Parts: sequence; structure tokens; C-alpha cells
Amino acid sequence: MQFDIKSDDPLWTQARSWALKHGLSKEAFSEGIALIAGDKIGTAQAVQNARNAEIAKLGATGTARVTAINTWLDAMGVGGLKGRLFTAADVQAFEGLITRFTSQGGAAPRSSGREPPPPAGKVSDEQFAKMSPRERLDYTRQFDQSQFQRNGDARN
Repeated sequence: MQFDIKSDDPLWTQARSWALKHGLSKEAFSEGIALIAGDKIGTAQAVQNARNAEIAKLGATGTARVTAINTWLDAMGVGGLKGRLFTAADVQAFEGLITRFTSQGGAAPRSSGREPPPPAGKVSDEQFAKMSPRERLDYTRQFDQSQFQRNGDARN
């Protein structure tokens, strides 16, 4: 991290006046500035480490999730709220807000609804293949057999 002194900051003018008033040498004043800079860098690093830890709680997509929220806030004209994402819980709360806002209170679409659910009581081909001959016979007896072909004849 880096610490930059902004020459137009009124604090530095006041600090220089204070140093002259009390007879501080340039070296002593520079050491004082270095102490303040070290403290500010340490604080900024601690904040960054805490932020990284919170993003890590969100999993592998944590950074992308924060970026998506920031993009949405900018698009909504409230980019000033971007600085309010401090914890993983904050990110999850904003995601909930975005979901409610974009769905207008309706349920979110699910891709799983594009395929009809399997009929009740039916097993997958993989499950059927794992059954013993006796289990297969018992399983097939629960369905109307007149719909299936026998010896190549189609039955209605």
C-alpha cells in the first residue's frame, strides 16, 4: 500500500504551522509524518484484509457477486451505496433486494420447470438397470401393460 500526502489538504498546512511554532526540525516533522502514514497504511491494510475475508465467505464467486451488485447499483443510479458492502451478509442482503426488485415480487424463473417432472412412481433407466429381475417384475406390474408392445405388435 502507498500513502500520498495531498498538498491541498488543510491539515498539512496546520501541521507545518504547528511544527514551526514548536521548533520541530524538518527531520522530526518527517518522522512524525512517517508515523501517521504507517498508521494509515496499517489501517487500510486491516480493512482490506477484513474485506477479503468477507468475500472469501461468499465462495469462489464472491468477487463476481460483489461486482454484479456494484454494476446494478450504478445502473440504478445509486452507486454511492457501493461503499456499504462490508460483510458477506451485506452482499447476501443486497442480492435479496435485487432479486425482489427484478422479479417485481413474482417467483424467479427456474430452468428446471422447462421439462415436465417424471411421472409419480416411475424410476430412471439407471435405477431400473440396478434392480434385480424380481424387483423389475414387481415394478412393471404396477403399470398398465396394454400400452406396451409384445413381440413387435403395437397395442392401443
